[in-house]
Amino acid sequence: MINLQTGPSQLFHSVRDHVRQAFKLRIPEMLPESDEARELVQQVAKQLKTLLDIPNTHDVLFLPETASFVDEAIRVSSGNSLLSHDDLLTEDLTTDNNAKLFITRHTERSGTSLPQNTFARLREKVNDKLVAVDASLAWPYASLPLESVDAVFLEFHFGFGMPAGLGAAVVNERWQQNLPLSKPGAIHPALNLTWVSVLGGVLGDMLSRGIITIRREIEYKSSLLYHLLDQHPLIQPIVKEKAIRSRTLIGARSGDIGRVESELRKHAISACFMGNNVWFANFPSHSKEQYERLADILSAIR
Repeated sequence: MINLQTGPSQLFHSVRDHVRQAFKLRIPEMLPESDEARELVQQVAKQLKTLLDIPNTHDVLFLPETASFVDEAIRVSSGNSLLSHDDLLTEDLTTDNNAKLFITRHTERSGTSLPQNTFARLREKVNDKLVAVDASLAWPYASLPLESVDAVFLEFHFGFGMPAGLGAAVVNERWQQNLPLSKPGAIHPALNLTWVSVLGGVLGDMLSRGIITIRREIEYKSSLLYHLLDQHPLIQPIVKEKAIRSRTLIGARSGDIGRVESELRKHAISACFMGNNVWFANFPSHSKEQYERLADILSAIR
């Protein structure tokens, strides 16, 4: 079975090995307030920072999930604005002058991604107000200009191929001064330390492969599929403008979507279908060979 759902998506290839190792090390018995837990969390945070080139100006706060953290930030900020891609991709970027916190997604579920210069434009527009970005569907592929962003939220069951139940907020000093929702170094009492340990194993594997290689493979797979969709007589890409096409979430549309779904199911491929549309996740957990197989199956639909 090839799981191209957006999330929970296909597990990273080494997750099961790292789960066994975590149990061997008795991580599930570790107390969150122990020195061992703090050492584990710090080590995995360091790995994440190294992989994604996160500067020391930002702290990594591991969480059971990020929704509650974001909701609390919205509540505490006393004035916020949720910005869509339609808001941010206009020539004349306008923002709510009363808002103190601006939140957007790097990659929308529709299949669009924000160009990197968008965040610099937004920062210039809002000055010293807080900017937060959900990068769940973008990292580890995307390279975010963190000097323009105060907080990045992500759930690891998307791009990192983890089981559901682990997220993180990457926040800078300005965020902590204005919205001190969690102390640096503090461990959430409900944090699943087993998943933190498994994530550390996955990050170690990604570091060994190298972020440049990971990004090149994602670009190869997305280029392969977009090239096919641009020329296919029955299946077209949802996002026509190439400059804002997501590399990690590829959307397609067909007037005979039932046939597409049937063909993929026949070949044990699971994707995200809704109406006449289908979306394919393209994360490090998906191999080049799997995407070449997907392209062959879609190409045969005529």
